[in-house]
Amino acid sequence: PGPGRGPLPRPRGAPTGAMDERDGHGPALSLVHRHVFGLKPDVKNNVHYAEETQIIYPAGTNAVLWQADQKQQKIFQGHEDGQGLTCMAVNSTKRYLAVAEKCYEGAICTIFDLVTAKKRKTLSWPESDAPEFLCVAFSADSKYLITQTGRSPSAKHDWSLLYWVWDKQRVMASIKVSNPQNSLIRECSFNPTDSSIVCVIGDGILKFMQLKDGFKTLPVAPAKLQSFMCHTWLHDDKMLVGADNGDLLLFDNAGEFQCVLPTSPGEPRAATCVIPFSKGFIIGGDDGRIRIYEKSDEPKEIYRQS
Repeated sequence: PGPGRGPLPRPRGAPTGAMDERDGHGPALSLVHRHVFGLKPDVKNNVHYAEETQIIYPAGTNAVLWQADQKQQKIFQGHEDGQGLTCMAVNSTKRYLAVAEKCYEGAICTIFDLVTAKKRKTLSWPESDAPEFLCVAFSADSKYLITQTGRSPSAKHDWSLLYWVWDKQRVMASIKVSNPQNSLIRECSFNPTDSSIVCVIGDGILKFMQLKDGFKTLPVAPAKLQSFMCHTWLHDDKMLVGADNGDLLLFDNAGEFQCVLPTSPGEPRAATCVIPFSKGFIIGGDDGRIRIYEKSDEPKEIYRQS
């Protein structure tokens, strides 16, 4: 109001609790999300199916479950101390959503129940000053979770892989997984048939570790160490790794290197993401192309591009 004018009148029909705070009376108003627009593109693994008509993605400081058939959203709000989402994961039964957020006091990861839309657990590791998790993954049985930190201000907890019993908010083991050059780690995952075995990949880094009284690094000998961009566990007990130069490397589920696929695209950054399906796998790259590979009857091919 201008000089000499009284407080603004309450709008007609407004409830008592909705009074303008400027008149000095009534409680403060609270806002509730109704719809969130947009997509946050710099979140690792930022699109997931919950069901055929339900898609999960990040928008702003929220994770959103879009129900396409009902044209409605379920909104999972970020932590009040969070500085933005960094990565996401959905468990194998599509029941739980893990959302990691950057926090200057230490990275946090929140587990949501996608059915009830309620928060189940919030995970943080007080021993570490690393402000963010760069990757998160559930085990196949959904009992365990791994989180991969990035660099930390003190450098004491750079690139630490944490193995959680998430429902009890307990860290079972941790290990620094980068090399002496402190190279980037891009992804982490569980072996789908043995949750004691985990894998991490990055720039010149491809490691398999097993949980046995703490983490033990398993011997791995790929053709050569290079910049590894993506990986996935296939349905025939193999693991596929995509390299920066376009090579596709095949391992068995214990981490033993088998071969570079002869049908690899062989073009730089042609495989920066990969997903498995019942007949093989699908890769996508910086060239904007999607390539579909299916199991081949030719032993020398192993997988053939469709």
